[in-house]
Amino acid sequence: MPTTDLAPYHIVHATDLRPGGGSAFEHALAIARDTGAVLSTFHASVDGQATRPMPQAATTLERWGDESTVEHRAIRHTCCDDPVDTTLDFLRGAQVDLLVISTRQIGGIRRLLHDSVSEAVARNIDTPTLFIPFQGGRFVDEERGAVALGSVVIPASNAAEAHAALHVLGGLARRAGWSGLDFVLLTVGETLPDELNLLPAASETPVRILHRQGPLVEVIAKVTRDLNAKLVAMPTRGHDSVWDMLAGSRTEQTLHTIPCPLLSIPVHD
Repeated sequence: MPTTDLAPYHIVHATDLRPGGGSAFEHALAIARDTGAVLSTFHASVDGQATRPMPQAATTLERWGDESTVEHRAIRHTCCDDPVDTTLDFLRGAQVDLLVISTRQIGGIRRLLHDSVSEAVARNIDTPTLFIPFQGGRFVDEERGAVALGSVVIPASNAAEAHAALHVLGGLARRAGWSGLDFVLLTVGETLPDELNLLPAASETPVRILHRQGPLVEVIAKVTRDLNAKLVAMPTRGHDSVWDMLAGSRTEQTLHTIPCPLLSIPVHD
């Protein structure tokens, strides 16, 4: 059951209304149901898609056999010729606690040639963003709508990143009443920083540490598969270098190599 003594929570599901994007809506709806949040489904109307139907919370809940109610708003917004600019225009005028958006997990040279609208939006907002792959792993059951997270991998290189991720994840878990979650703090490098080694004892959220060596993105993907993790929660600072601008931040590179959704969590120095 959701915790009712917390501040109002607003989830935005951004959709281009293309076929195959229903998984993102189902994740947004399940999280809104469990947390008692208001859910807004948003579409940037810039390319003649305004006639396509918006997903409906009541219809999906009925299909799940779920008698819960979720306050759901369907919003179409027009301001610019570009879907990224239109989406950002809406988000900057709204109080958003979590953005949920679909993404196509393509890598290699194809990714360099085709910029992702979802990633372009996420890197320009200061909001946790949950990326749901069009095809691939999920943590919301398609038939019944149940949330099954289990292990969550949290890659972090310092205490600030770890605390930012645990703050967002712990807040969601408390709101939703989710239990039995396995938060795995993954550190990658030659040595384990002392500040991270001491974190489990100081953290309000139960967490265990896993230390590995190797290329960061490859290690994250391997650990995610080994643990059969249902989510990677990755602190991000956006694009920090010229290479990041070309190939994507470490978060964006990770998004295209893991078999599950990714929660991007902005971190400030």
